Amino acid sequence: MSSIQDNVKPDVWFVDDLIRATTKSLASDIVVTIPDFQRGLVWSKQKQELLIDSIKRGFPIGTLLLYQTNDNVDGKTSYNLIDGLQRTFALKTYAINPNKFFTTDDVGGSFVETIASELVKDSEEDLYQIRAIITAWVQDVHAFTAAAGWGANGLVQSLVEKVLDVPSGSRNFHEHVGRLLANARITVAIESFLDSVKERSDISKVRIPVIIFSGSESDLPHVFELLNTKGTVLSRYEVFAAQWHKETQQIGNKQIRDEIWERYDALEDENFTSDASEDAPDEQSRKNREYTLFEYLFGFGQFMSKKHGRLFEEKAENRPSSAGFNLVTACVGLRIGEMKELPVKLRGIDRSKLEACILNAVGFVDEALSPVLSVKQYRRRKTSYYHTEYQIIAMIASAFKSRYILDKELSDVDGWRSEWEKLAKSLVMHYLYDILRDHWRGSGDTKLHEYVVNRRYLNMLPNSGAWSRVLDTWFADNQKNLVHKGRHVKDDRSEILFLKYIYAQKLSVVKNAREYHVEHLIPVNQLKKLKASAEKLPINMIGNLALLEPSQNIKKGDLTFVEYLNKQLRDGEISEDDYQEKLCQFESQLLCRRNLLPDVLSATSYDEFLETRYQSLKLEFLNTWKDFIPANA
Repeated sequence: MSSIQDNVKPDVWFVDDLIRATTKSLASDIVVTIPDFQRGLVWSKQKQELLIDSIKRGFPIGTLLLYQTNDNVDGKTSYNLIDGLQRTFALKTYAINPNKFFTTDDVGGSFVETIASELVKDSEEDLYQIRAIITAWVQDVHAFTAAAGWGANGLVQSLVEKVLDVPSGSRNFHEHVGRLLANARITVAIESFLDSVKERSDISKVRIPVIIFSGSESDLPHVFELLNTKGTVLSRYEVFAAQWHKETQQIGNKQIRDEIWERYDALEDENFTSDASEDAPDEQSRKNREYTLFEYLFGFGQFMSKKHGRLFEEKAENRPSSAGFNLVTACVGLRIGEMKELPVKLRGIDRSKLEACILNAVGFVDEALSPVLSVKQYRRRKTSYYHTEYQIIAMIASAFKSRYILDKELSDVDGWRSEWEKLAKSLVMHYLYDILRDHWRGSGDTKLHEYVVNRRYLNMLPNSGAWSRVLDTWFADNQKNLVHKGRHVKDDRSEILFLKYIYAQKLSVVKNAREYHVEHLIPVNQLKKLKASAEKLPINMIGNLALLEPSQNIKKGDLTFVEYLNKQLRDGEISEDDYQEKLCQFESQLLCRRNLLPDVLSATSYDEFLETRYQSLKLEFLNTWKDFIPANA
């Protein structure tokens, strides 16, 4: 009698083997097909990028499940892919164009600085532009061959054309290209960079664990259903639970301990038995217990998300928040990718004192951003997050580094008070500046580390010219991409954040939080009635939006504020004096002069209105924050 496990056999395949087996046009002695009960391709580009990033970092990506069929065509072994379709598709997509997944975080800071110094373009904006151009060039080259354009010559040409703004094909263009290619410092740096990109992109010999099932074919749909009932993938932080099991200390902060025990108590509530609950059944034993570094960082992250909910999003009680892990890692000077070295870095440092210092830095950043982030939509309980976790951690780690020396005593830096005073003004401006640029898209590990080390938030405050350029680019991009999808504007959009900066000082305090309604200057229904294609109108553009306090919100229906007051005047509801007074009030509250509104609404007049009102808002922003924005050099 055969064992149940005779139907299940483990194996290991190379990525190259899997791609060949699933691609008709490639030669292979095995064939992998997709059964009809498989769902479609649903992974986003971001999920595919995360999978490839995990492979490049050497992280496990899970096991594929194959069913060995009885088909044998031309001597080839045949399989059905039961579990792993999304991962397989990501691998195939990557194999066709490995550079598609290349990001700005893959461009090293020292390489960018080398290029910038040789091009004599070394401002922060120049470094940002150079990194973006290098990234775009790599993404556009689909193969690592000269025929595809891969090589120093192609990259140099792109840099000359786009950084130096020299027309391609001109005499001046060829002179610049020739000069740079003759520069050994540049060519050596570029060749080294290109080699590293090529080497890091080759995942063909990465091993993937495979389980081959050869039981009854009638069981396959049931097996597939069991495998795809919203299972949760083991996070990389939970992997550290095993790696750091010997790094134990007591935890003095009861709130952090409570967060840890919420996790274990939840298991007990579901009739599971946890070793931790057996070891520490009461409060005193929990206080005396030594906790692993994983447990501590888990509880620290949960605690911070509740104490500083404007900065950190709260996670489920049984899943680790990345905030605690990433923040401590950044504050002690490690890259996020070096997190496994955290136990060694923390040895000799009083963890309780480090915790207090980090919390001081968190509180400082929270307070610096509070003038804007405390502004909330009326009756909305859920917090809106405009930032990424890495952006906030970069700010907190910068504040930590500006105040504390990472030694056994965690002593204060000389002159830290003046640095924090300067930093408070810088952080609130960089917060919006980077969000409007979508600067932290992607993982941001490289940026996070570089910004802390280079003290970006202390030394690189954007001036009025930089602000004007960023705002104009943001407005143009949004006008092109933001089409009408409904009358309501999501509170987490950058348009609302920008308005918060303008209105922050204008809204009064209500229960310690400034509250608002979003107002469309030209009502949605008017725009919908235009004969032009309403679906293409950017109804929720910044130029058409304003904020009003709840007490100021007036039900004016489908009328503009001028039309509403005109109707009131015609109907005898208000006098001429009242009309003029209310008109001035509306102009002030909505930051929109009456003559900005189009006399006759059309697609053209609406576009003109958006542009004019945006320019008015830009001036309002620059004036409101003039003490925080240095003039052009």
